[in-house]
Amino acid sequence: MAKFKNGILGPFSGKCGTVIGSKWKGKDVMRGLPKARTKPFSIKQEAQQTRFKLAMKFANTMKKMLNLTYRDFTDEMQGTNGIISYTLKNAVYGEHPNFFIDYSHVLVARGDLPNVDTAAASSPEPGKIRFNWTDNSGRGIAKAKDTAILIVYCEEQQRSAYKEPGALRSDG
Repeated sequence: MAKFKNGILGPFSGKCGTVIGSKWKGKDVMRGLPKARTKPFSIKQEAQQTRFKLAMKFANTMKKMLNLTYRDFTDEMQGTNGIISYTLKNAVYGEHPNFFIDYSHVLVARGDLPNVDTAAASSPEPGKIRFNWTDNSGRGIAKAKDTAILIVYCEEQQRSAYKEPGALRSDG
């Protein structure tokens, strides 16, 4: 992929001969057309594609939020790409083709603020979720008035819901 400030006729979008022009994160870029694949994928390539697809399906359920919560850690990519990368390295386990995400190792937000302590979620009645945590105001730069982003992900339906801003750190 090449970056260009101004082509001979200015920036362009779409296919032009053997290249494709587009905008990516506010930059004009151009890349060559993909070559047709003639060889079948190896087992390792199929395994990586399966792992990637699993992480991508998860990340795409909260795309808008991730572009906010990962923005300072993904200069050259979108927030969803940042969490896909993190999830692949830290939270996808199993053997091909039976991969799974260990959600306790997923980070849906990154930054300098320390996470709350002993976070938990429960469902006291159908259709309701209760979040609890221990307030750790004063640790690092954590303050009582910090707001939480509360996220629920349903693996069965491959859907997420989130509330931002949520409760205060001091609310527990």
